[in-house]
Amino acid sequence: MADIYRNAITTLAASAATGSNDGLYNSSDPVFLSRELSLLHDRADHQGIYVRRNMGHFRRDLALLSRGWVFQERLLSPRVLHFGHSELLWECMEQNNCECSGMQGALTLWFSAKKFYCAALLDIFPPRRLANIWREVVQDYSQMNLTQEKDIFPAISGAAKTMQAVIKSKYLAGLREHNIIEDLLWSTSEPEQVKRPSEWRSPTFSWASTTSETSDRGIQYRLMSIMTELLGLVPDPQNANRERVYAKLVEANCTLARPDHTGELLSGYITLEGPLIRGLVKEAEDSFSSLPVLYRNT
Repeated sequence: MADIYRNAITTLAASAATGSNDGLYNSSDPVFLSRELSLLHDRADHQGIYVRRNMGHFRRDLALLSRGWVFQERLLSPRVLHFGHSELLWECMEQNNCECSGMQGALTLWFSAKKFYCAALLDIFPPRRLANIWREVVQDYSQMNLTQEKDIFPAISGAAKTMQAVIKSKYLAGLREHNIIEDLLWSTSEPEQVKRPSEWRSPTFSWASTTSETSDRGIQYRLMSIMTELLGLVPDPQNANRERVYAKLVEANCTLARPDHTGELLSGYITLEGPLIRGLVKEAEDSFSSLPVLYRNT
């Protein structure tokens, strides 16, 4: 299915549908229909001027866009024509647009990795950029809903294979072996609303081992820069864009439920090696801060 969407000319999406029985088409609210300007109707030089009210476009209003299985279909499709509640919406790798022009320049329906996720671009990006693009995919995908929690890896398998073709690094429960130290620096935006799946689906080192009670709160990688500052890591003189990493991967293994290396897992583990710092984790004094603060024990 991933090949079908990736090679499609245009994908038609019943984005306003709440289920398989709703179909593509909806009746527009009369308030959003175009109408001729009555005050200018009698003027010959202004005949045929029509106006309509702009609409607000939000992902929460389009039920299909919150579905986990749909995420990679949108990500891989070069162009998507969304059938909304009152009009059509366009999505491609360059822009979003709609009939009322209310979303010109807006990113209300966009997910960040879409504009890079094609073979022509992925082939020319350096490994570090590719790793960041995959993390953007994870951040967006983790906000999606799955009817079956165990589908967390199968539902993004096609996107994972597309990235695998260019990264060429072992896939470990949604992480990449070559960048695993950085990939481990994921966090949840609201820990109090996160829980473990009802059935095991992933080792705890993976972002897939958590599930959020709210669809708009997912995985983040904000700890990457924070940990660099707190632990006193300095830029590597050989590569100014890469922090010096003191931990290393010793061993990693994932037992597959089926032959597909991007599919369901039965078990998995990693072994790391590196220095430890004695410290104490305290709650931030700023009650509005959701970030943990690490105090070194000197």
